[in-house]
Amino acid sequence: MALLVADLHATLAPFALFAALLRDQDVKEPAAQLDQWVAEVATSALSEMEPSATKLWQDREAVLAALTLPYSQGQTEGG
Repeated sequence: MALLVADLHATLAPFALFAALLRDQDVKEPAAQLDQWVAEVATSALSEMEPSATKLWQDREAVLAALTLPYSQGQTEGG
């Protein structure tokens, strides 16, 4: 049971970190935090997340703009 909980935590931790990066409007050094997240996912045992991390890295400038600019598409997306 303890191993299952540890595996679950290891799987959910990167999602929680990325969600916090998206939610926190006052992120200190978002570029560094995004780079760290991508590096951690790329070296983790979660091979399923590697393509997502790679795509975020490829679209790094757009992701950083989304993290730092005050604009939202909430109205056009129904949010």
